[in-house]
Amino acid sequence: MSPASAYGQFKRTKFYELFVADQRWHRNPMEMYFGLPITQYMGDIGGAKTASNWLGFKDISFRSIRPGLVGGLNYKFSDRITFNGLAAFGVWSQSDKRSRNERRGHAFNTFGLEISASCQYYLIPIQNIGFFSQLHRHGKRRKTVPLGVYVSLGVGMNVFTVSPNASLKADPRYKNAHLCPALPIAVGVRFEPTQKWALEANLGRRIIFSDKFDGFSTQYSKHNDLYYLLNLSAHYRIVQRGTFGRPKKKM
Repeated sequence: MSPASAYGQFKRTKFYELFVADQRWHRNPMEMYFGLPITQYMGDIGGAKTASNWLGFKDISFRSIRPGLVGGLNYKFSDRITFNGLAAFGVWSQSDKRSRNERRGHAFNTFGLEISASCQYYLIPIQNIGFFSQLHRHGKRRKTVPLGVYVSLGVGMNVFTVSPNASLKADPRYKNAHLCPALPIAVGVRFEPTQKWALEANLGRRIIFSDKFDGFSTQYSKHNDLYYLLNLSAHYRIVQRGTFGRPKKKM
């Protein structure tokens, strides 16, 4: 076989394999996932020791990080767009200790369930087709990194309850609200080591339309409360039977 004909066969094989891999993606657009997030709250309780908080960075408290649990579904609409449904249970906590309001002595734990829907847009699409199928001219698989980067925006609702300490509960400004809408925004990284499994790291900010997520608000409050979720999740693609098998040979 001449070099020219060998290269032509390579080009035909490459095109065929890319076509098969692409069809597999579109036949299996749905996946389920679970994750273990950590939470960070920012609001009227706790915060920095001074009014200057470096655009909120000094309000971050590692002592107040709490765990959570996330589950949901993804639907891949295209190489760049994925629709996401999420249910997240978490605990949010903060205390006036070591803040500029330390003498006040308020502290709380909020137990909440967030239900949201969002759209993920991939700034860097995952090169899954090349990772699964692409061959170089010597017939060996080309090593690629199946890594993608995305941003997301959605709408959601929080159902929650506040557990105050004695100081906060005795404050006449305390009120235990239980429901508020939220606007989740996030940036994430996705890694696909196999055709069925993927791993994601996602940092999300939740803009909530309430100043009572901690059960407390004062006349000095200029903004509603907000919180962050840093989520590490594992994703499993729901596969139709036979769609990931080897293509049948023509007789």
